[in-house]
Amino acid sequence: SDDSRKSVDEIKDILNIINEKSSTMLDVINEISGIGEQQSIATKEIATAIQELTSSTMNLEEISKII
Repeated sequence: SDDSRKSVDEIKDILNIINEKSSTMLDVINEISGIGEQQSIATKEIATAIQELTSSTMNLEEISKII
């Protein structure tokens, strides 16, 4: 009986550890996901800035042809 009780307690301890580790993993996954979203937003902003710079360069080239 004592062995059974001990086994049950050990199983509960193991399940608690698994639960804690799973929770930690979920937190890390959410954090990584957030970082990925931030990188995506930053990449889009960089692409927009490059497009604006290209457009400005083309406008300057057109102005230089007139002058």
